[in-house]
Amino acid sequence: MSTRINYRHVLAKIATGPVYARDTSHWLILRNELERIRSHYAEMGLTVVMDEPAGYAYLRQQPDDTDDAWSELRLDPLPAVLRRRMLSYHQTILLVLLRERLLRHDQSPDTDAALYLSEDEIMEMLRPYFPESNNEKKFRDKVQALLTRFDELNLVFPLKDRTDPIYRVEQIIKAKLPAEQIAEILNRLSGKAADTDADDSETNEDLSPHDSSPTNV
Repeated sequence: MSTRINYRHVLAKIATGPVYARDTSHWLILRNELERIRSHYAEMGLTVVMDEPAGYAYLRQQPDDTDDAWSELRLDPLPAVLRRRMLSYHQTILLVLLRERLLRHDQSPDTDAALYLSEDEIMEMLRPYFPESNNEKKFRDKVQALLTRFDELNLVFPLKDRTDPIYRVEQIIKAKLPAEQIAEILNRLSGKAADTDADDSETNEDLSPHDSSPTNV
């Protein structure tokens, strides 16, 4: 028996992560019920951001100082609903490298709508940041772990049923990391040694001001 979804399913879906246009059932309801859904989350201090051309939508925490009514009514600010999570060194590097590739991809006159990268291409992008990359198996295992995490965070999408792993780089990375921040972040990271323990340490980069738990970065 076929099942249906409604507006409440979309409320739950976007609370757990971005909604993408490829999820046609949720996307159609989101478009049709956008104002109703926005009104629901506005009561919680959240904004629904929808980038229709790029095909994604997500929740953003409203800044505390945007609603003067709170101070006029002498009410405490709403508690933050969305979690902010620090990135590890190599997670930050991968995010910045993918953002750079998206920027170059968008600037190319002969480009498809989406950017696809093979696992080998991503490994070559990351190789300079892994001193142990001469150990190919260990290096590939670490890159695969990064990609698995980015898949969980909806930053990349692995294409199914392929012999050679191919990943679509999701456009939502643009919302997480504006292009003008790329050089600044790389400069801050350049002084950090990319040793074998760097994956387990956090950087000072909080690149998750706009995202919904648990998929924030």
